[in-house]
Amino acid sequence: MLPFAIVATIMQKRVTVPNWPFCRACTRLRLRRLLGGIGVALLGFIAVIGFSATMPPSSNLTAAVVLLSFAGLLAGVAFASTSGWATIAAAKLTSDGTGLRLPRHINSFKHGNSPQHSQAQ
Repeated sequence: MLPFAIVATIMQKRVTVPNWPFCRACTRLRLRRLLGGIGVALLGFIAVIGFSATMPPSSNLTAAVVLLSFAGLLAGVAFASTSGWATIAAAKLTSDGTGLRLPRHINSFKHGNSPQHSQAQ
């Protein structure tokens, strides 16, 4: 598994596009993912602290409840990690490395819903 990860990292093609014009739908999607992930992580954190402090240590459920709460915390962090701009754009570099493929939200650019288009009018 480690050799695959090393090779995949080395062979990865990346491009940085300054001032990418994200549409309103993408901005809302990012905000929902970020706030949802932070909320679930915060709830998991509070549950871990609260349950570990209030449940008796001798109870059979204490470990299970604390572990489930910790899993909720990790799930929230994982969900929030999908809110990065690169993930939201979902643009893929073409195999020849000269262009970008945009698998979703392309209609937003065609209909002028991007922030740059709104400022230009």
